[in-house]
Amino acid sequence: MTTPTMRIGRRRALLLSLGALALTLLLPVIGLVFGIFTLVVSARSKAVVGIVVSTVVVMMAVGMTATQFYFGDELSAYNECKKGAGTVSAQQECVDGLERAMEAKLPFLAPGELRFPFAP
Repeated sequence: MTTPTMRIGRRRALLLSLGALALTLLLPVIGLVFGIFTLVVSARSKAVVGIVVSTVVVMMAVGMTATQFYFGDELSAYNECKKGAGTVSAQQECVDGLERAMEAKLPFLAPGELRFPFAP
């Protein structure tokens, strides 16, 4: 039997987990911290949907954060290149440089195999 207090706690846990998802898409490191907090809140209130969403959010945030840390130097170089690129062709050269730099860190990709569908 669920009481009104339990329903409010479960609803709160679900809303917190959706907020953690939004934060993860914007700022993965903060989303990771908020996702862990939300996972604890969801577990305490026995909100199954909140637990599932929070777990997915934490896994996404870990993956996105790890990717940002692994490619940190390449992304910084890309941002610096973008600042000085005044033409479309110069911007494309920045994207090509980022693709080549990322390929160098990914040994399972052949040169020229990584192509972004749109500029990051």
